Amino acid sequence: MDIVHDHSKRQLLRIADCHPIPEWAGSGELVADKTAADTLPDTLFADDHRRLFPIKTAADVWISAAYFNEARSHYTPREATVIDDRIKQAAAIHGVTDDVDRVLTTKLPDPVADDGVWCLLRKDASGNVVERGFPIDDVAGVKLACEHLELHRDSFAYGTAREIAENICKRAAAVGGTPTDFVWKLAGVAVPDIQAMAEELSDRIKRASDPTAGLLYGQLLLAVADTPVEESAKLLDKVAEAIEGLDRLSGVVYRKGYLRPEDIVFGLPLKLAQAVVDDVVQLSRYSFSLSKLAALDAEMFAPLGDDFISMVKKEDGCVDRVKLAQILPTLPVPDKRLLEEHLMAALG
Repeated sequence: MDIVHDHSKRQLLRIADCHPIPEWAGSGELVADKTAADTLPDTLFADDHRRLFPIKTAADVWISAAYFNEARSHYTPREATVIDDRIKQAAAIHGVTDDVDRVLTTKLPDPVADDGVWCLLRKDASGNVVERGFPIDDVAGVKLACEHLELHRDSFAYGTAREIAENICKRAAAVGGTPTDFVWKLAGVAVPDIQAMAEELSDRIKRASDPTAGLLYGQLLLAVADTPVEESAKLLDKVAEAIEGLDRLSGVVYRKGYLRPEDIVFGLPLKLAQAVVDDVVQLSRYSFSLSKLAALDAEMFAPLGDDFISMVKKEDGCVDRVKLAQILPTLPVPDKRLLEEHLMAALG
């Protein structure tokens, strides 16, 4: 979070408690709201990728240094170094290097000490924290955590990555943020596609460089193919872990034409799957896309009569998708069959 996104200015008050704000910074010109920030080019943000931490004026630089010092744990060491350097360069330009360096090197009390804020938390037998990461205490934290997980997904075993993704979704709900489709899918909030899973495993068998891995891929494929869909859905995590284990054995590199385990076992993000479901209408034997039907000429529905056309036709002559969604499911079975036969004959 930076000053632009600190709407309540609660964090600014915390910063003021930790750092004596120089008089020149407190009274200087600040980019402190979204309207002002939106007018700036990316180059006037220390984090130019996410447009965070404005560095237009001397006061901006000092305030952004203070906010960044608190947000440093949200970034990878490499990202943090880049942002740190951009702030220092801006400080040198404005002649406020000493004050800014003092802020950047001040060790602060941990602003996210609460265990519940961390999406990755590991403790030893004595209860001491040995690893933690992906802190989320605001909406901006949700975005950073999602980006960080996607960037470093291959650094984590499937089970750990799944746990982080689930916790990101929980924290996002708590702070009012929205996870990315990548995180939803990794968290298992998606729709399984057993056929796609079988096809991907078949491809792995053909490409396996390790004979043992190829044999085990084959056994896993048989197990998936022989398991009823409703049972497979319950075993998806186990299947994903097994795929990842075999991938490691055979040296699979996911960026070279291979799907990750979560992309195999979960075919579509839930939101996208729901959108697909909502766009489908069943007539007689076949299902049709409402969006594609609405793109047709209104006269394509002539077999149902002029009254039907007048009900689904908009003033501009186009077909109203919403009206189609409301009316088609209520048609008598003979009318559904008649329309279906007409569409199949006309469109193939």
